Amino acid sequence: MATENPFVPVKIKCPFCAIESTQRYIKARMFKAEVVEEDSHVAVYTWENPEFAAVRPNFYHIWHCPTCHFCDEKEVFRGEDSSKGKLELIKEKLLIHSRMPSSLIANMGSKINFDKDNYHVDSAILAHLLAIHEQELLSQNMRQFPKLARFYLRLAWLYREKATLAIEDEKVPEGFGSFKEYLEGFRDAWPDIPSEENPALETALARYRDVLNYAGDNDVKFEINIMNLIIAMLRRAGRNAEALQMLRGVFGTATRARQAARAGLQKGINPAANQNILNFAAGIIDKTGDLVEELSDVVFKEELPAAKEAVMKMGPVDAKTVVDKLRELKFSDVTARRMGKKNVKPSRMPTKCPNASSTSAPRLRRRSCPYSARMKRPFANVWRRLSAALYCAVRIPRAASPICSPSSIAPIRQSGARSYAAPACQASVAYPSVKFQSQPC
Repeated sequence: MATENPFVPVKIKCPFCAIESTQRYIKARMFKAEVVEEDSHVAVYTWENPEFAAVRPNFYHIWHCPTCHFCDEKEVFRGEDSSKGKLELIKEKLLIHSRMPSSLIANMGSKINFDKDNYHVDSAILAHLLAIHEQELLSQNMRQFPKLARFYLRLAWLYREKATLAIEDEKVPEGFGSFKEYLEGFRDAWPDIPSEENPALETALARYRDVLNYAGDNDVKFEINIMNLIIAMLRRAGRNAEALQMLRGVFGTATRARQAARAGLQKGINPAANQNILNFAAGIIDKTGDLVEELSDVVFKEELPAAKEAVMKMGPVDAKTVVDKLRELKFSDVTARRMGKKNVKPSRMPTKCPNASSTSAPRLRRRSCPYSARMKRPFANVWRRLSAALYCAVRIPRAASPICSPSSIAPIRQSGARSYAAPACQASVAYPSVKFQSQPC
């Protein structure tokens, strides 16, 4: 028999004002995630009872006290959160602000339609904004960056769902033309208030970076998972070059973790944990290697037109200058290096003997002329190059040897040496491994 209500009501006291209120959460195993986007947002749910298809679980993540307007996750209301010391600091500031009738907390809190079972997205947005604002009442070094980042990301999801599902404003407060305009009215009290998805997503990115910077020595799995989430958010925002840079950071972190785990296993230190880390890091390395190549091609394709234009303005410069200039112009490292390789013009070896006077001689193959045979190795076997040059310049008459072409030089095999037949002269130059023997033309 189908369940009539997907919610579980809970009467619980607010951890701040100690006044009891009814909160609710969705019963377990009532739904499953069907479509999950790259930043972990569940776009499509499959419900056990199709009648609940209109219910969005993301709307009920934050609990709200209707008396003091304190907003946080259900673990805080249940006393399962470990940051009680910080809650006391928030409580002091919250009590001051919530008693002011014109304050942001009192204004937003009064607009949350908490009594309805089916939460509207606007009420969910206001609850998330209050939870964020109350956390940001703390000083920078006291803030809970993982929680703040999580709240901002969930707020971006709510804005996305409102736009994707075309949900209309619930009830616009008097004096405002839209719900967004109502939020914009708090700019004086909260200059950086996010009223759309992109600003919320950008702030979530910044807070997740703070997680990596301020959290100290984290578990390697936690750190890599945070970095992967940042990469997904960067790619969604179209910042593929930054995503590529972070992806290489994931590769480096996983490589160092694998090396540390191997060293621990060799020394017999905590074998089970080190083996677990080793397997996790190996999987990340295999996956990341392919993603780096794929994302490198995406970044290069995006920056190629602008990079070509920048290189053309540089004029004739060498590869190193191209790479340095492109990096100065804020192009990605992959684009700078690839354009440096594309801009290199290899110096071609002479295609004819120095004695030749014709300009229409065909290009010769490697080693078809004793002079040009060694020009591809400018610093190897110097004495051989000099001997070949003297042979062409002195021993072979100019008139008799206009061009040392493949047709006039016939290779001859002899014992232990390679011989070449030089035209129209009887000179012979021999080397330890190469012998040039003249034959009459």
